[in-house]
Amino acid sequence: MDLPQHPFFLPLFIGAAVFFGILFCRIRKTANVRSGLDEVARRVHGVVRRKSLFLGDLVEGRHNGAPFTCRYRMGSRKRPPSLTIRVEAPCAMKLVIRSESRYDRFARRIGLMAEPETGDSEFDKAYFLDTGENEAVKAFLGEPQTRSAVDRLFKLGFPVHELGTEKNGLYLVLSPLRENALGKIPVAGYVDGLVRLAREFPSASRFTASGVTDLSHRRPLSRGLAALLLAVDGLLLPGGLIALILGLDRFQPLGRGLILNALLLSIPITLIYLTGVFLWIRGRSSSHRLFLVFLVLALVGFPLAMTGGAVVTNGFWDEDPETARQILVTNRHYRQSRNRKSWYVTFPSWRRHGETEQISVSCRLYSKVRAGDALVVRTKPGYWGEEWITGVNPLTPENRADEPVASLPLQLQSIRFFESAAADGPVSEGRFAKEFARQEARFIYCRVDMGNHLWRDRDQSYLFAWRYHNPDGSLLGEVSGRFTVAEEWQTAWLSHSWGWQRPGHWPSGDYRVVVLVDGHFLGEGTFTIR
Repeated sequence: MDLPQHPFFLPLFIGAAVFFGILFCRIRKTANVRSGLDEVARRVHGVVRRKSLFLGDLVEGRHNGAPFTCRYRMGSRKRPPSLTIRVEAPCAMKLVIRSESRYDRFARRIGLMAEPETGDSEFDKAYFLDTGENEAVKAFLGEPQTRSAVDRLFKLGFPVHELGTEKNGLYLVLSPLRENALGKIPVAGYVDGLVRLAREFPSASRFTASGVTDLSHRRPLSRGLAALLLAVDGLLLPGGLIALILGLDRFQPLGRGLILNALLLSIPITLIYLTGVFLWIRGRSSSHRLFLVFLVLALVGFPLAMTGGAVVTNGFWDEDPETARQILVTNRHYRQSRNRKSWYVTFPSWRRHGETEQISVSCRLYSKVRAGDALVVRTKPGYWGEEWITGVNPLTPENRADEPVASLPLQLQSIRFFESAAADGPVSEGRFAKEFARQEARFIYCRVDMGNHLWRDRDQSYLFAWRYHNPDGSLLGEVSGRFTVAEEWQTAWLSHSWGWQRPGHWPSGDYRVVVLVDGHFLGEGTFTIR
């Protein structure tokens, strides 16, 4: 077997090249990280351990008797690279300190969060304190030297993502951070600052809060309950999206009213839900950040879930019988999205006089249908009152209805053709035929005979239109005229023509004429020029 000619050789070669390219970049980046960590270990008299290509390296050491570690993580697309410095020491409280963001300030103004105040306005404006132990934290950070130590850690020249406590010590996260900046980080200064803070923490829980004004602070949010609610909210997005996609594919609504009503209904429901979440989260230490997640999930999830659910249930719960309707295609078009094409046809609406509607069709049907063609659309009324489409097929003798349009009180009896030299005028009879000689054909008349369902009831005026189509399906021309069917006529006929005063202008081929009444399909016929 000649390997280079094997059909799987090229994909395997490209895949292997991509894999080894990514692996090479990873190894090269890891080498830069290890070089930087070696420099860090040398400056803080530590040791680099647990060298791993994917988990990252760890620098271990001791400073003033306190063990510390430094771990660099390369990060990912959504998580930037970071260096985490940890100092082991017993900590009596839970606290995370971050630089205060605009959203933190906004949440404080609207009363969404309750944060302990240290009494130092500049410090309180600069940092956000995430804790569930307000009194101990206020007493601890009430000391000027402690606030100054925190401030120095945030201002050593590198971006501090957060400073916090754990069960066994303090940690500080520097992020975002590039691997080539590791050798420049004053790690000794960060470790020294963390060790100094760690020495203060054991006594912090014994501080009293006398003389400090109490804040209306609620217990931190239960992680289990928050996770459960987030999981439920998270299901709204994929569930609503799947329901909407499947619903539009299987239970395609004829109009947009159902979707618009579902979207409008989702607005008050979303507001009620967010109000409840706001009142539930309000006053809890760091829960205001979680409120952003609830907000995004609700604003996207509820409209998707309600529109998808409305479309699916509108068709799934509908037990009414189908109705077959004949429509006349007035136009067709397609829409190109990033990954797919959608094909549509437009036609005069039978629900609203004078308006047009569009429906999506298959690519196969789209390639066959042209403007002026007739289709049979099967519909059901819908559980929520929104008519939906159960099928679209070309018009054939087998599926042609007795009454092409239920709203027209006319019954098609026949469509016949004859040739004449006159373009207009009252032509009552002629020599009907299906074929005409090209050397003799001038104006080809199309006569429509029909029964009057309003016989002995009332006069009715109609707008008739004749669309002549070339052998290739394109539109040759259209003629129209208004005609009144009198109440004393049990039957009626009408004719119109297309052609030229002199013969020889008709190309050979089969021509099709579609007859419309008030924009609705009445019937069609064919003739041949030989």
